[in-house]
Amino acid sequence: MLGVLCLVWAMMTAGVARVALGYHYPSDIMGALVLGPAMVCLFESIPYLRALVERFLSLFHARAYIVHALLFLFLAEAENLFLGFQGVLKYLKYLSGMTTLPGPPLVY
Repeated sequence: MLGVLCLVWAMMTAGVARVALGYHYPSDIMGALVLGPAMVCLFESIPYLRALVERFLSLFHARAYIVHALLFLFLAEAENLFLGFQGVLKYLKYLSGMTTLPGPPLVY
């Protein structure tokens, strides 16, 4: 029951807000709501996949810094690919006083 409440909360706060702000189409949000739980069910129901993931995680148990470095690299790449991350970072730089906000884009 708690999982269902968390799903509804996430759908209302993140999904509806992102559609309302124009960041995503409703089909993007619905696809994520189907794809995410489907992947969890897939990895939980197939014993081989579950064992494979557990083995992979156990290999890096003593070397968590490698996982953190890979996560950092992934997020750095995601910042270059997704404009939403770029906007957040530009605004954080503006708030910290490192730069000024750019003006509206020029349209010719």
